[in-house]
Amino acid sequence: MIAQGDAVLFEPAALSVDFIDFQRQIAGSEPDQLEMATQLYRGQLLEGFDLGAPEFESWLRTERQRLNEKALAALEKLLAHHIANNAVECGITIATRLLALDPLRESAHRSLMELFCKQGRHAAALRQFRVCVEALKKELGVEPDAATIALYREIRSNATASRTAQQARPGRNRGNSTGRPRQL
Repeated sequence: MIAQGDAVLFEPAALSVDFIDFQRQIAGSEPDQLEMATQLYRGQLLEGFDLGAPEFESWLRTERQRLNEKALAALEKLLAHHIANNAVECGITIATRLLALDPLRESAHRSLMELFCKQGRHAAALRQFRVCVEALKKELGVEPDAATIALYREIRSNATASRTAQQARPGRNRGNSTGRPRQL
């Protein structure tokens, strides 16, 4: 801070403003920049602030939408990066954050279903499909698109095949190699 007579000046380099930092990070394309930008985006700009001036409210509404779209785009890029690098846990975290901001983003639901499958969590993937179906039906009155339904059917089929294979393994719930029943 610099005082000059009746004026007080702030040194821009000495200030950290999340709005400005977000803008700087979102302009980059590196995963660490995108991650920082998404960490800085913690909700709508000036949430709860009401000036009561129509011109300001119109500007604020537009700016909120613009920033939200930039945050969603950054999360999508980050999700694609994690999927491409087989970073399943990170991908799940990002897909979950993406859906928290936009629960109707069907592509994020599909990505999350696929990531759960990579972990062998077929039941979680099937639950995610149901979450997707409910959100789309409730908010838009539509069904999931063909790609989402096809993925659901594939996961359901694989989960059923996996359960059948597990049940068919020798010794499963029938005792041990000595022929005696297992003790619980």
